[in-house]
Amino acid sequence: MDLNDDFFEGTLERQRGFRLTRFNRIVDRLGQLGYPLDDQIDKLLAGRGAAPGAALGRLQIARCLVAARYASSVDDAMQRLLGRGKPAYVPRQGLGRTRPSRPSGPPAACRHWLTSPTHTNVASWSRT
Repeated sequence: MDLNDDFFEGTLERQRGFRLTRFNRIVDRLGQLGYPLDDQIDKLLAGRGAAPGAALGRLQIARCLVAARYASSVDDAMQRLLGRGKPAYVPRQGLGRTRPSRPSGPPAACRHWLTSPTHTNVASWSRT
């Protein structure tokens, strides 16, 4: 994989944007539910140096809930507030667990192997 590929970079950038949007929506929803986390979020971001691309998600929010004493543990925060179907849950956007689609065939090495005269009749192979 070419890490400098424009398509790949664009996909990662969009995913980071989706993650940040989800993070902010969860924090906003928690505030509406009576669990303001402004101070804890500020400390979290200051501690990370607000690194671009830093992973921000439910785990970090759960830790903030524990620091604010709204939850007794990360597990408690997930079970009561942040888990799927719970009051502050916000569904994922973006790629999820799928790979980005790209109009291309198999890599060049595979295309060569698949079209090689010695490998075209795969059905005739037998396991021994």
